[in-house]
Amino acid sequence: MFCPITHITPAGNGLVETSGMDLCSAVGAVSHLLEKSSHWHGTTGKAVKDKLEGVLSKNPGWSSVVQIAKILQGEDSSWDSPYSPKEISTFKFLLTVSCDVERSFSALKGILSDRRHCFTPDNLERVIVIQYNM
Repeated sequence: MFCPITHITPAGNGLVETSGMDLCSAVGAVSHLLEKSSHWHGTTGKAVKDKLEGVLSKNPGWSSVVQIAKILQGEDSSWDSPYSPKEISTFKFLLTVSCDVERSFSALKGILSDRRHCFTPDNLERVIVIQYNM
């Protein structure tokens, strides 16, 4: 029986789960996995490929993330984005791995407490930058 997951190179498989990866690298890793999935055969290969494509197609933000990654890489400048150039540049370090996201929630729980009612977006951005650099 052919298992497509074992047919992926270990480096390529682990790349999707790498902590601290920037957005362009993460999108590239998933795109590479999608390309490899076209070569998976048999019922298991087809099931895994269909699941991967199904998950991505049901995610409404995936196409936006791909477009933002293209903008960040300089491959696409024609996309009519609702984001400013400054906001798009912040997407470069969007957390893409669940452990990174959970770690950021832990770090931000003190900042976003119920006692913090008067935070302006600018002050919040400053505090997050200070917390990140500590």
